[in-house]
Amino acid sequence: DVQVPGQNAPLISNTEGAIARDFSTYLVPVGAADIFFPTNFDALASLYAKQMQRPLWEGARAEAEARHCSDFFKEFADLDVTT
Repeated sequence: DVQVPGQNAPLISNTEGAIARDFSTYLVPVGAADIFFPTNFDALASLYAKQMQRPLWEGARAEAEARHCSDFFKEFADLDVTT
């Protein structure tokens, strides 16, 4: 659960060993935690679709899709570099 108060507040967390620790503030030492910002993907998709109704230039076309992380990594991961 997010410990920082407020609507759509970020999650500040770190993991040591197998133990996850959430912080109640973003004022932690640099590198001590990761900050995860909430994303409303439905609103983002709607905004993107509306923006793409206006052409950027003649013939411009953009597409977007949502994927599960595993599907994305199967297609785009460079395992020789990351493992």
